[in-house]
Amino acid sequence: MYSSLVKLNPNWLSHPGQSLYDVLEEKRMSPDSLAEKIKVDLNEIQEILKGQKDITDSVATKLENELGIPQKFWLSRQRQYKEFKQVFLKNQEKAWLDSLPIKDMIKFGWLSGVKSELTDQCLDFFNLKQVPQSLDSSANFAQGGVRFRTSTKYEAHIGSTNVWIRQGERCAEKIECNEWNLELLCDKLESMRALCNVKKPNEYIPKLKEICAECGIILVVIRPTSGCRASGATKFLPSGKALILMSFRHKSDDHFWFTFFHEIGHLIYHNSQQRTFVDEDSNWQENLNLEEQEANKFSGDLLIPYSILPELSKMKRDKRTIVRMALKLGVSPGILIGQMQHHNIIDFSYLNGYKRRYSNEEIPFDC
Repeated sequence: MYSSLVKLNPNWLSHPGQSLYDVLEEKRMSPDSLAEKIKVDLNEIQEILKGQKDITDSVATKLENELGIPQKFWLSRQRQYKEFKQVFLKNQEKAWLDSLPIKDMIKFGWLSGVKSELTDQCLDFFNLKQVPQSLDSSANFAQGGVRFRTSTKYEAHIGSTNVWIRQGERCAEKIECNEWNLELLCDKLESMRALCNVKKPNEYIPKLKEICAECGIILVVIRPTSGCRASGATKFLPSGKALILMSFRHKSDDHFWFTFFHEIGHLIYHNSQQRTFVDEDSNWQENLNLEEQEANKFSGDLLIPYSILPELSKMKRDKRTIVRMALKLGVSPGILIGQMQHHNIIDFSYLNGYKRRYSNEEIPFDC
């Protein structure tokens, strides 16, 4: 019989308990019955079946006497499993590390760069005790039901996105803010929007953080790692406070503000869903889920009211007219141009030179 078990289990990463389970199934014998016949504690048998406990010499001998399968089969099975498990875990560790933007993490000072300590540092970074079994399980931030505006992109860069998200969470742990207050947030929307006209990020970001903190929102700006396509993310923390994470990936005022208010939209409309929203592109897209449509609509309407779109469609598309209209609406010309592009009033290649662009040195990134 044991030769057939070898053929049925060519993948030695399946633990010896699986072979024992197959034998019991074939013999129609329960774990309780086996434990009683070979005089081994039932808990030990159950742990062996789950792969949580090794098959010892003593148990292997008892299995041979009762099941007719040689002791050497069980011991060889156990030895091979241990050997291949070590190789498997090493490969799993390498795959996990390869999925992370290690060079950027070292460059940004998130890791020390000591090669021999790399795995332990990454585990500490994610607050994990062991290497995750799947690449998407390493970000504590991303637990609890994640919704992505462009999930296929996220899957393609999952390690980089998880690192960016986790660093944002790490920074948020050091920041204090008031309790979450939805009513106050709604009252503060105009104060937030008024900052759209401030030219420099190192001037409007601190003020925006102060307003957010009043409302129970921690705003964190983290530089994106290589491969990370996220523009913004938001979730509610275990404390009940909210976290908004921004990357400034496109380094333009229109993209920043649309993404910021998109995240605010999630907090206002979806604050009871206990989900993490990761948004990778500010453009209007087809086939978006309802939550993303609602957040897009909220952000777009707050920046440029939908009621004025007919007027925008008819006005001249020259710089002077657009600047005059932007002043009237209380936003920067770049934001107006960006929204006109999103609504297909002007082409995406038109007037981009009038958007405010920033260098990394001009952006106040956190930690």
